[in-house]
Amino acid sequence: VNPMQKWTLQQVAFSAGGKCLMTCETRRSPALERFDEDGTHGCVLKWWRLGEDGKYVLDSVAHDPHEADITVALAHPHKDGLFVTASLDGTFKSWDLLPVGSAAGNLSGGSGAFAGALPTSASAAGASKCWQCIAMGSWHARPVVSGCFSADGSTLVLGFHGFAVLWEHDTASELQALPTAEPTDKVLQMCSAMAC
Repeated sequence: VNPMQKWTLQQVAFSAGGKCLMTCETRRSPALERFDEDGTHGCVLKWWRLGEDGKYVLDSVAHDPHEADITVALAHPHKDGLFVTASLDGTFKSWDLLPVGSAAGNLSGGSGAFAGALPTSASAAGASKCWQCIAMGSWHARPVVSGCFSADGSTLVLGFHGFAVLWEHDTASELQALPTAEPTDKVLQMCSAMAC
């Protein structure tokens, strides 16, 4: 196998209870560069569940869930099956484990199709649920470079060039945009801490 075509693990997020995890993997396909420069990059989101034997088993897969590199992969600190991804394409998406065929709503009012992750053959036999995008949003079409949840999970904070923007997670409503000292500053890393 050509080393340039191997999948590379980019992001990992463990659920609050550790019963599931989400991974983001990417690869480049140099052979396609001659024909389609934009089509040379692939991304896969994978959801894994903890099996009875204590090992993670692949549960669902979503191909190319964003149009650019995923820069943020988060697990909600209290809701075991809720994850968030964000990307240089300027969008963020919330993912939840829902019954197959259920209509996922767009909480943010933004446009775009909602992706559902396909159950893997290992889980498809008894699959009555799959991971689905339940909300999608963006902020002035700026690339998302970092993110975190507040300790209680009520607020999602995303870092952009020149701003950190706070969102009410359950409705994907913008709460406040906090400017950095310079508009060109990048908010590269975020974390949440709780003071007692």
